[in-house]
Amino acid sequence: MYEKSWDLFDLAFELQNSAEGLSLDEIQRRYNVSLRTAQRMCAGLRDYFPNMEEYSTDGRCKRWRISSQQINALFTFSPQELSALQASVNFLEQHNLHEQAKSLVSLETKIKSLLQSKKRKRSLEDETEALLKIEGLAFRPGPQFHLNAEILNALRTALLNKKQIKIKYYNKNSGKYSHNTLEPYGILYSERNHYLLARHSDNYYGQQIHHFILHNIEQINILELSYTIPDSFNLTDYCQDMFGAFKEEPFDVEWCFSPEVAKEVRHYIFHPTQTMIENKDKSITVKFKAGGALEMSWYLYMWGNMVEVIKPVDFWDWFDEE
Repeated sequence: MYEKSWDLFDLAFELQNSAEGLSLDEIQRRYNVSLRTAQRMCAGLRDYFPNMEEYSTDGRCKRWRISSQQINALFTFSPQELSALQASVNFLEQHNLHEQAKSLVSLETKIKSLLQSKKRKRSLEDETEALLKIEGLAFRPGPQFHLNAEILNALRTALLNKKQIKIKYYNKNSGKYSHNTLEPYGILYSERNHYLLARHSDNYYGQQIHHFILHNIEQINILELSYTIPDSFNLTDYCQDMFGAFKEEPFDVEWCFSPEVAKEVRHYIFHPTQTMIENKDKSITVKFKAGGALEMSWYLYMWGNMVEVIKPVDFWDWFDEE
């Protein structure tokens, strides 16, 4: 039997997608294999697809093809998988990311189309719905910003093709508009706002990456000018020393949570680099290094007097000065 499972899997789809099937000669060229190996590949596929069709076009050239029903039967989906997909759709919708939600809905439709049995399909949908009812995401009411789908799609196109953009941007602090030519680096979705990460094409502030609030971008044009993102840039690494969406010089953070909330605190990951220490009095100390003082202050207010900021020692003075 032919042992390269991936090639067999790929060949199976090729035999399904081709109305006329493939000949041994075509299989040889497509996979750069010998005649003997091509024969072994066909023999190996027959173990998985016993109804694989073999026929001759002119009485001499043999061809092979597989019906879609045979391949679709290989795919099975669990209620847990489909409920996780639907939960993701709900999450995206709740965060006003409608275009991404539409893409997942399209994927869900394609997955369901692979289910041959109507009875099994109906049963799976019922089980998925039941799971969603007991594991659904809680909807958090409150104001949400509207994101322009055309602008989001244009940003993705520019990012994928590494094309510079020109945007009309509203600065909420000055109340004025600016026109910026940018090299986009990525899109950052956060709890409060969503941001375009980009640097100015004219080297304004050198190589520094700026955060542009997505809903404040009112116009966008994709330019023919290309750019290159440095190999050293990685979006995950870039966000590693951030708390929330603000990029600041990271500093040492140490919070001490009172014993009354210690049990609850253990369930939180405040930052990916955190260390969590249980003290003798049952209080919990959390340490990490990151920038984003303003968003930290917003979050700490939620805990009231149940948390004390140990480091930076003058943390709250930063805001009193402002």
